[in-house]
Amino acid sequence: MESGIKIAQRELQEKEEAFLKTDSELNALLKYG
Repeated sequence: MESGIKIAQRELQEKEEAFLKTDSELNALLKYG
């Protein structure tokens, strides 16, 4: 079984990636929209 720390780190990483994706999409909209 995985430790809680590993699971928390993975969740944080996924949130970070989702945030960066949203951020770049927003920037593209502002630039070219």
